[in-house]
Amino acid sequence: MKSIYQKYLSRVLLLLLYSCTTMLAHAYEDKYSLFVYDNTIKIDRKYYRYYVELFFDETENDEIVLTNVKMNLPSSSSPLEFGIPERLNSKKVTTIGANALRSASKYNHFNVYLPNTITRIEESAFEDSGLRYINFEGPISYIGNRAFKGTRLQEIDLSKGVSEIGDEAFMNCYSLKKIDLPKEMSSVGKRAFMNCEELKTINWPNIHVNDEVFRNCVKLDSFVNKNEYSPVTAGDYAFANCSSLKRIKLMTPIGDYALQNCSQLQSFQVTYSGFGIGTGAFSGLSSLKYVYFLISSNCYFSLTEFPDSVKILAGGRYYDSTWWSEHVKNEVKFKDIIKRYYLLKEGDISSVLVWPFTDYCPYYAGGIGHTVFSNEIVDLVDEGSNIRAKKIGTTSLCPFDDRECYFAVVDDIKPPCEYNLHVRLGDKISLPTEYRGIDIMSVAKYTTCNDVTWYSDHDVMPIKSGSIDIKFVTKDDSILLNTYHVEVAKVLPTSSITLRKGQSQKLSLNWNQDSHLQDITSFKSSNDNVATVDENGVITAVGPGSANIICTTKDYIFSNYDTCKVVVPNTEMFGKNTLLQNKGGEIQLPISEEDYELYTFTNSDTNVAQINSSGKIECINTGTTTIRCFLKETGELIASCQLIVYGDLSLSKSQLRLRKDETASLTINSDIDVSSLASWKSTNESVATVDGNGKVKGIASGTAIIQYISDDGKVLAQCEVMVYGDALFDKKSIVLEANKTYKNSITADVDYSKIAQYISSDNSVVTVDESGLITAVASGTATIKYVLKEDPSIVLGQYDVKVFVNPALDKTSITLKKGDAEQLRLNASIDLSDDVVYESENTDIASVDAQGMVTGKTPGTTRILCKLKDDLSQVIAQCVVKVYGHVSFGKESVVIEANKTYKNSLTTDGDYSDMAQYISSDNSVVTVDESGLITAVASGTATIKYVLKEDPSIVLGQYDVKVFVNPALDKTSITLKKGDAEQLRLNASIDLSDDVVYESENTDIASVDAQGVVTGKTPGTTRILCKLKDDLSQVLAQCEVKVYGHVSFDKESVVIEANKTYNNSLTTDGDYSDIAQYVSTDNSVVTVDGSGLITAVASGTASIKFVLKDDPTIVLDQYDVKVYENLALNKTSMTLKKGNSDRLTLSASIDISEDIIYESENASVASVDAQGLVQGLKLGTTRILCKSKTDASILATCEVMVISENTSIDKVGGIYYEFSDNGEAMVTNAYGGILPAGMTSLPQSYSGSISIPEQVSHNGMNYHVTAIGENAFNGQSALQSVSMPNSVNAIGASAFRDCANLQTIQLSNSLTKILDLTFYGCSSLKNIALPQSIQSIGKSAFRDCQALTSLMFNKELESIGNYAFHNSGLKSIDLSLCSSLTSISPSVFANNKQLTNVVLPANLSSLGYGAFDGDESLSEVTFTTTTDHLTVSNNAFRGCTSLKKVFIADLKSWAQTNFMNPSANPLSMAHHLYLNGNELTKVELPQGTTIINNNAFYGFNSMTSLVIPSSVTQVGDNIFYGCTLLWDVYCKGSVPPVYVGTADASQMNEFFRIATLHIPAGSKKAYTNEEKKFWSRFTHIDEVIVSVTSISFNKSRLTLTAGETFQLVAEILPADASNKNVSWRSNNTNYVKVSAEGLITALLPGSASIYATTEDGGLVAKCFVTVIGNPSAINDVTADEGEEERVVYRLDGTRVHDKHLSPGIYIINGRKVVVKRVK
Repeated sequence: MKSIYQKYLSRVLLLLLYSCTTMLAHAYEDKYSLFVYDNTIKIDRKYYRYYVELFFDETENDEIVLTNVKMNLPSSSSPLEFGIPERLNSKKVTTIGANALRSASKYNHFNVYLPNTITRIEESAFEDSGLRYINFEGPISYIGNRAFKGTRLQEIDLSKGVSEIGDEAFMNCYSLKKIDLPKEMSSVGKRAFMNCEELKTINWPNIHVNDEVFRNCVKLDSFVNKNEYSPVTAGDYAFANCSSLKRIKLMTPIGDYALQNCSQLQSFQVTYSGFGIGTGAFSGLSSLKYVYFLISSNCYFSLTEFPDSVKILAGGRYYDSTWWSEHVKNEVKFKDIIKRYYLLKEGDISSVLVWPFTDYCPYYAGGIGHTVFSNEIVDLVDEGSNIRAKKIGTTSLCPFDDRECYFAVVDDIKPPCEYNLHVRLGDKISLPTEYRGIDIMSVAKYTTCNDVTWYSDHDVMPIKSGSIDIKFVTKDDSILLNTYHVEVAKVLPTSSITLRKGQSQKLSLNWNQDSHLQDITSFKSSNDNVATVDENGVITAVGPGSANIICTTKDYIFSNYDTCKVVVPNTEMFGKNTLLQNKGGEIQLPISEEDYELYTFTNSDTNVAQINSSGKIECINTGTTTIRCFLKETGELIASCQLIVYGDLSLSKSQLRLRKDETASLTINSDIDVSSLASWKSTNESVATVDGNGKVKGIASGTAIIQYISDDGKVLAQCEVMVYGDALFDKKSIVLEANKTYKNSITADVDYSKIAQYISSDNSVVTVDESGLITAVASGTATIKYVLKEDPSIVLGQYDVKVFVNPALDKTSITLKKGDAEQLRLNASIDLSDDVVYESENTDIASVDAQGMVTGKTPGTTRILCKLKDDLSQVIAQCVVKVYGHVSFGKESVVIEANKTYKNSLTTDGDYSDMAQYISSDNSVVTVDESGLITAVASGTATIKYVLKEDPSIVLGQYDVKVFVNPALDKTSITLKKGDAEQLRLNASIDLSDDVVYESENTDIASVDAQGVVTGKTPGTTRILCKLKDDLSQVLAQCEVKVYGHVSFDKESVVIEANKTYNNSLTTDGDYSDIAQYVSTDNSVVTVDGSGLITAVASGTASIKFVLKDDPTIVLDQYDVKVYENLALNKTSMTLKKGNSDRLTLSASIDISEDIIYESENASVASVDAQGLVQGLKLGTTRILCKSKTDASILATCEVMVISENTSIDKVGGIYYEFSDNGEAMVTNAYGGILPAGMTSLPQSYSGSISIPEQVSHNGMNYHVTAIGENAFNGQSALQSVSMPNSVNAIGASAFRDCANLQTIQLSNSLTKILDLTFYGCSSLKNIALPQSIQSIGKSAFRDCQALTSLMFNKELESIGNYAFHNSGLKSIDLSLCSSLTSISPSVFANNKQLTNVVLPANLSSLGYGAFDGDESLSEVTFTTTTDHLTVSNNAFRGCTSLKKVFIADLKSWAQTNFMNPSANPLSMAHHLYLNGNELTKVELPQGTTIINNNAFYGFNSMTSLVIPSSVTQVGDNIFYGCTLLWDVYCKGSVPPVYVGTADASQMNEFFRIATLHIPAGSKKAYTNEEKKFWSRFTHIDEVIVSVTSISFNKSRLTLTAGETFQLVAEILPADASNKNVSWRSNNTNYVKVSAEGLITALLPGSASIYATTEDGGLVAKCFVTVIGNPSAINDVTADEGEEERVVYRLDGTRVHDKHLSPGIYIINGRKVVVKRVK
């Protein structure tokens, strides 16, 4: 064997060193071309050149035009970047020529950087290319037709001066999300942005929207003119199919189908200037509710486009109300949208109109006049669009003829108050009608959600006990004024009543007696056997126990329940005044389990008996005690009795023997007098009687039991009485052979065994013992008598005996021909001719008459028996008789395989075994034994004959034999489609075509005919068996048949997130498990296992197919899989005013917009449509869920808060607040938390330090600051520090985004979430502490916080979103306290250049894609995880080039972790693994580990040996890759773990060649013949014998009861010992025996030791066993205190060595002993 140094050297020499060339840009100049990228790369020993070459031309103006590009780019997930030079040959590059990069690198993405000299991009310049990004440094004035059509652009900025965009310039840019246009432009061509499906918003210059410009822009939700007060004209199909569009202003003319199918558009304004509106311009607007026409011309038009459901409003200078009334039936007047109820604070101003348009209010289009809507209380302001409260009071005005409005003006509107009221059922409550001293019932109301009866709008009567909330609100439900919490008392004041049986009591009720509830009350008992109740509430006790009386009050549909418990004590539970019981006995009083809590008991002498709470009495010692029962609740005595306990009680005699009419007396032996409670009884007075004093009298022969019985029928003691009569023998004479015995049965009317005896008249002939058994001594005769012992002259009975010797027939055998006869005669010492009979054992073969004449009947052999007449079971002589006849074989011919045996059945007319024999005609072909069993020797034919032994020429019968070898079918397996057929043929050494049949094991799957033609019937697997016709149990050959049919998947397509799993159910018409399998078309996207479970690997699409194993080209069914990554909603939270809306959009690595649904958790607060449009409906909060259509799983969420539409924004103390009418304030920005259209950041409103107060005053009211809204401080680059009060419980998304100079922030301790983008771009932030209450950190929350070097993560943290700390300055991360953090999202800590060490949480189950990607300073990673199934996604530690150490807490958890690629495992770069601080080089996995998962030890080049326990059943991909010092692998299991990886294991062949695999002795075949060919790759395989080192029992000491068994278990170490055989023995088998499997059986009281000895090494384990007697079968032995015994144990089996024993129960010398105290 090589030394370790030789191994190391050979391994090092075989390591391959790869080098990569760097990307070099060759900037040499040529007249017409330039290489901007040129690189040569070596792949698989070949060199490939990749380059980008640009071609130029010169114009007459000495300018350069880019004319063409040649590219050859490598495949890459990251786009290649290159720039266009400013000058070439000292001339400016000004133009990208036509078709210059058309179709360039279509399948490989690239980015282009333009110089600021470029002014024109000609037509089709980049059309259908792989362009992903392009910058515009200079003022490009012209973009030609189709210039960027079909590119991969995502955003583009043209705001620096482009004036003209040609036709189809950006058409089919499916990824384009954003484009910035300048405010002034001359034109945008037709179809310029058509089919830009991701484009969401656009700020449009004040120019005409040409034909089809935005057609099919399905995500465009807002079209805003940069001059927002100027509408624009639109051409044909300009916005057709913009299904997300919600906001637009247009001016005529409007082209055909301009807004066709804008299905989300609810309202818009049209300025009518006299020009036409095209055909179908407004068709398909399914959500449209309002249209406002601003009439600026006196020319009118048709409005037939709009259905009746659309409300038309009109106004303007040329508005003609008469014309509109005549021509527009669905016109809405302003009176229809006016508010009717007003509660105002004096001096407040409120809106008049309920107007659907948020950005304009057409007051002048028919507004309300001042005189109509004004008086001393209120008047109209702001040109009639608002109402002002002038004076405190109430009023009503009628601005229109049929519409009255109501007003209440008060001095102040305070936050709502809460009041508590306590009443009874039926009480009337009068609630106030005034508020702030003013009766406001004209504008207010009372409401409740509980059961209550209203008498008026403010008088109520509660009709149900419990709590009722009544709210005082305005009639439009907009303002909550007060809340009244009403507590209604219970109906029944008493919770329990105690009554004696027969007693009654009426329940008193707690309610208003004047109310009508008295008449609508009912009562019910839960148990009428205990208590009943009538309709008036009168309760009557019926029987012992407890019951609930239920009182029900009803008022129409309302009902109220109350209960009262009734207890009826059991006064007769003892049954009588005195009870009798034996010591050790028990008495259970008749108390049900539910009544245990009702009673308590006392006992006058607990040494005599004890009683528990359930009424169970245990009798302990002899004596008398008194038991009393009391009611637990009242202490009242309800029953008592005297208990007498007796000990040893017996009669003076246990047996009596009497003659008829004879008498005898019995007396009682007892340690306590029980005569008053017992009496005498005879069980059979026809045999014996007994009087009251115990005098017994014999009546007739027989047996009776005299019993001493307690008055409750219990037998205390008894005596057996027998009365005697006469006896008779069964036989009067007996014939018996000398030395034989016999017992003549005797019949007597009683048992005489005690008073009589047997005697013989001649003991030289026959003797008799005391049981009546006689023994024949010698030939002769004698008499046996049965006499009384006291007087042998009195003979009760007798019989005669004849004894004989040497009986024999004159012939011992006879051979007869059928029908012949012969005489037999008996010879003996005494004449027995009258005492014997002859009998044939088979009268069908031979018969015999009374004189011994034998006649042959049927061929065969039998015996003639000579028997005694008196005892036919005794044969005294016999003769064998043989009779001859005819025979025949069952088969005339037999077919048999060589080396097989067969026995042909033989039919005879008798038994020929002694007279005939079998012979073979050719012993070289077949032999036959004496039983007729043939043995096939070799291929050929022969004959088997049955002949007479005495004359073999006489053949009684014969048959032919055909012997064959090597039978086989021409096919061993067939795969058939349902309905197809195929022929099978049998090949053998001799023709067997007429000797075989074919049979299918499952004819439902496949059938076969007599010629071997197989037909597929039903999908599945079966076998076709070829059998011998003569022996259908013998299968000569077989063929496996697989039949397939039709299958279908449940779903045709599945959408799934990367690293997730899913199982698409499969419906089949049969069992396909043996014939088909699942495959994936692209394992880099999705994999599938044998059960159909798919695992999403990476973004992309693939198909899962169900194919035949034998022919994978046959696809039974398939479905498509779409795998996405980096899924996110554009918002994770939003704040909406009631009635407002906002849109959610979903982004992912792949388009799944058609595969999701949106859903609101509370649709009454906010609704959401299929396109993600969220509408605020009422005040409150909810979540919008984005779900997968595949399995309804939640993909992303957005928290929505709906606030009042009356919320106002104002600046107080230098901070903007949004004030809500619920008394709360939220910090916001000047625009209410949004970034206004056209702004990329907010104006600078804050600088230096800001301290947000807990409370702020505004307009005379105090508001609590509870939140910081979205975008509140977005982009405030001068802001340096912020502190906030603990009243703040929420911070909105992007609240501090891009606060570049923010250094310090003090967070509220009430926060539970940090939302998305909250501190994104706070590059100076370095002082922040997360509150202990934080549970989640949103996506990109601290992204680009490069000054943030440390952060403490609390234990409540449950989730961290994608990119949360991407590109931050963290130096160390400790997540060990985060016990609830089970998943870390993708790229959370990626690109942290200063990060040096990381500690992961213990309960981690998944680590996301690229979690620490690019953390180039990371040197140590600690896994505290102990979970069994951690998954680490791709590239989690990619680029962590400084990694040196990986620390783990659990080796089993590490081995079972699924590292989805090598870069997911930090060990691939660190190469050193530490367990609990100690470096591992020799690794031994713990028993219980079940799998070594993918890449678990990838790159572990410091590991020298690995021990794999027998519990490991599977191994994954690359587990030994890069383990360059791993010489020895020890597999402890005799069955090899199954390789379940998908990678080619051959890439580890060099490891397999050098390392040695050590396996248990005898398992090499299993390891080398495995199906997956993994372990068999080892060149060196060493079988190891592992010696036993120890043996121990699971019990070292046992105490068992006689008859009990126990299974001892012997543990042998090590667990992988090669020989675990043991032998068992007991050193005293009289007491304990043990089986070969270690099962112990206790036999008799005593003790023994059980030993187990290992076959390997002779190691011994011992268990000491004590056997005690069954307590019910052992009499108690009393020993005085201090008495010394030889061997003493407690009942638990422990040995007692004390000389003096304290009172108790012990096992002494194997018997149970009670040690008492000596008095």
